Amino acid sequence: AKAFDEHRVQGKDTLRTLDAGRVLRWFGFSRTVQQVQHLVRWVDLERTGDLTVHGFTKLMRRMYQDEAKLRYKLFDLYRNAATDELPLIHVPRVLHSLQGVPPSF
Repeated sequence: AKAFDEHRVQGKDTLRTLDAGRVLRWFGFSRTVQQVQHLVRWVDLERTGDLTVHGFTKLMRRMYQDEAKLRYKLFDLYRNAATDELPLIHVPRVLHSLQGVPPSF
């Protein structure tokens, strides 16, 4: 993974927690330092504080799966049951829930 290689510890195949946060932001996942620390602890079974390529892959898979679950949950919450469509009136609310900030349109 290009993003992993650009931010890894020089001479090692690991990412430090702060670097993991940068890589997550590169992929569009903005998290606080505390949230990144929690995520790293979740995949860092050896408790080194660093992420290997395998751990990073596991973390990214979890991030994308969690995001997909949230999208499905929001769609089910706001969809029109008769048409199985998301009414336009609810799109700003859904985007706000997904992105954490109100849409700018």
